[in-house]
Amino acid sequence: LQLIDHYYPMAQALLETAIAAGIPDWDVYHGLGLALMRQKEYSEAIPWYQEAIWSNPNDDFVWSCSELAQCYKALDAFQSGFEFYYSVCQDQRYTERWPAWHHCGWTRMQLGSLQGAKDHYMRALELCRDPSWGWTANDLRHVYERQGKLDEALPFFLDLTAREPYSDNWGVWYGRAYVEWKTGNAQGAVGCFERSIELHRHYHNQNDNYWTLIDYGWCLRDLGHYDEALDRFERAKALDPRPWDSWHGVGWVLKTRRDFVKAKTHFEEALRRNPQSALSWFELGSVYHSMPSDPLNLVYAWEAYE
Repeated sequence: LQLIDHYYPMAQALLETAIAAGIPDWDVYHGLGLALMRQKEYSEAIPWYQEAIWSNPNDDFVWSCSELAQCYKALDAFQSGFEFYYSVCQDQRYTERWPAWHHCGWTRMQLGSLQGAKDHYMRALELCRDPSWGWTANDLRHVYERQGKLDEALPFFLDLTAREPYSDNWGVWYGRAYVEWKTGNAQGAVGCFERSIELHRHYHNQNDNYWTLIDYGWCLRDLGHYDEALDRFERAKALDPRPWDSWHGVGWVLKTRRDFVKAKTHFEEALRRNPQSALSWFELGSVYHSMPSDPLNLVYAWEAYE
């Protein structure tokens, strides 16, 4: 309850008391890891998450591996992360522990070893029978794209969506939608995006698929369906207004509608969230370039392009 209410130091003290009293429970180790991670004590959290993974007999419990990955990311310790996850996969007790295989793939992808990442993700996908976990398929799509092999990814995802247990996996449908769109079949991708969103909402009882909506919006943009694209960008922004992408997407549609004042506001907000976005700087310059009357707008446009 203390963890749920965000009283992390109090939760930490309680769990440390339980461990000192000799309660050997993986859930206690996991909770202590979480309490420490939420206080950004990443190095201290890592051994408790590891102990939780070694102590938990459930091969399908993903969160110890997933939260441990956040610690490795915060410390930029991907090699150490890979070595730990791989040691779990090689242990005879845990060779079918798909969350560890998934995070072997994830750490190797962060290290730039794309073929190795693909092999581990494939093994995780083979072992996982949980259709609510879509991230392995989504990460595989990332690997194919970074390898420049989306043409190879298309038959792979077409096959997955046609057979169980993958046909009800939201990440598989998202992967197929993305690949269909990027390989020239934006119209075919529309139904796949819709299926992914439907499945995600079914399993998670919430519509928090931000990135699906962002990609869906740009796919609709490519089809010239600007009203629908704006709707998807606005839905993404309502789900999470912190990332820059949805602000940029809304700005793009407003610019196309020649609503330059509102478009400028959205591009400026996107740049406040991500000043390194060359796309948003370009579009902001384009908006200033298109705005009438004030000669200073050309100066502002030049500055944005610069």
